[in-house]
Amino acid sequence: MAKKFAEENNIQFTFWCANRNHITIEPVDMLVLDPIQSDQLAHDLNEFSGNVNSYICIHNRVENVGEVVADYLKDHPEWILLNLNHGIFVLKRIHNFPPPYDLDETVDYYLKNKIILCTGPAFSHFNLLQTSVEIEMNLIHYKKIFLSTNDSSVMNITFNGKQPVYQYLEIQGKQLDCTICILTTLKNAANDPEVNDDDIIIFKHETVYVNDMGLVKKAIRKLINSYDMVVRNREVWGSTNSRGTDVFYTKVSAIRKGLVHLIGQFIPKQPSVFPNLAFAFPDHDIELGVCQEYGHLTP
Repeated sequence: MAKKFAEENNIQFTFWCANRNHITIEPVDMLVLDPIQSDQLAHDLNEFSGNVNSYICIHNRVENVGEVVADYLKDHPEWILLNLNHGIFVLKRIHNFPPPYDLDETVDYYLKNKIILCTGPAFSHFNLLQTSVEIEMNLIHYKKIFLSTNDSSVMNITFNGKQPVYQYLEIQGKQLDCTICILTTLKNAANDPEVNDDDIIIFKHETVYVNDMGLVKKAIRKLINSYDMVVRNREVWGSTNSRGTDVFYTKVSAIRKGLVHLIGQFIPKQPSVFPNLAFAFPDHDIELGVCQEYGHLTP
């Protein structure tokens, strides 16, 4: 497959053959991996990381791929998860990577104990939703998950055995469904007795997945320090005052003050944590440590 793709696109390529599970490669820009076991994947990612700038990995034969990728990203903060799709993931090295983020015990505590996930509506992409959330759970131990969906098949989904709090939505059109999903998941989280005022909510649609934990930690630290919400400006349709709602971080205490407070964060001329941040589909929402995948996945 890799050879055919390279030939069709006039890409210079080289194939190396392993000798008794060991192989030595020269420095290359991209390395394609097709492992059959999780141990092999973990070994190859670590073995060749010094000689490559990006990986494409075909992982449809590998079990526990989420744990392997999460462990690799923990040990190699100069790498990010650039793309995630059904059976394939892409890792890329960040050049001129700054020194590692300072260890923040408070943020790490939040990641293990106090992060709430609100998500949906899925739009039939529940394979992508399930895969991305389960990989994230190796990095963020979601305390509770709230899922509003207009797809009845999603009502049976679990994430690493963790059952979300469901709410079914009647289909009313994509834009309205997305808006109702945001409001209902936030409402259900705010009304849940197991959710505390100082918990933090990450809302994301089904196409969004975490790809840079350093930036996720920075967003959480902003909420711990003072902000009620971390959200992007969105320079789409010629507007610099629009707020992107495909992903945002917010305090539970802010939501419990009333949804009027939430809406106030999105009205024109309100300051954003990240002012003047451009956004264009399907570019990466890099300032929030997430990425979007628009692959057409079917169950």
